[in-house]
Amino acid sequence: MYEVHVLQPGYSSVNSNGSMCANGTSTLIIGPAKKVIVDTLSPWDRDAMINCLQRYNLKPCEITHVVCTHGHPDHTGNNNLFTDAKLHIVGNSIYHKDIYYEHHFANGTPYEIDGRKLYVHPTPGHTLDSTSVVVNTRKGRVCIAGDLFEKEEDIKDSGIWKEAGSEDEAQQIKNRSLMLLLSDFVVPGHGPMFKVTNEMKIEAQTSLKEVPDLENKFGLYLPKTPRS
Repeated sequence: MYEVHVLQPGYSSVNSNGSMCANGTSTLIIGPAKKVIVDTLSPWDRDAMINCLQRYNLKPCEITHVVCTHGHPDHTGNNNLFTDAKLHIVGNSIYHKDIYYEHHFANGTPYEIDGRKLYVHPTPGHTLDSTSVVVNTRKGRVCIAGDLFEKEEDIKDSGIWKEAGSEDEAQQIKNRSLMLLLSDFVVPGHGPMFKVTNEMKIEAQTSLKEVPDLENKFGLYLPKTPRS
């Protein structure tokens, strides 16, 4: 089974002059054969990234996959620490060195790193090529969501994630609901991991009733019976 560790929780706030102070959450997934970094902080966090890995007795060369939920600099800043990885996935781009691989994220197709146990799911909204990483652990299913969720507080206050920017609010609302229904825990893009409550799932299930052909589109990955 995989383990999920938040290496460094992100943060975000709006300054009085309208600028934003922010850095992304970086997360480590450890499994028997695969070790995955999701989002690599900002370019000024190189030492922090290395120190975070040392807490788990890991070096950058031991990471097998790098996933960046989207291409903003606070999520991609230290990708070049991990040039020994088998694959880098940044948004909808999958590549190793100068070789790029085609995958139909745009059609809603997840990319399986380790079957249904660990996969990258397209979740456009914050950016049109945003993705989330879904991983099964002993404690339940974890969604590492990038800026699909800014932080737990934006469940109640949608102004938080909308103020952070959304290229497609309608898609983001749908994908937020999908990931809440799918997951037991969410790692947001700019805050600590939070538990998905029954109340959140009920609201998500209600919202997704408006999505046509949900079972055919997501049935492979959603539980047979939505939990409420």
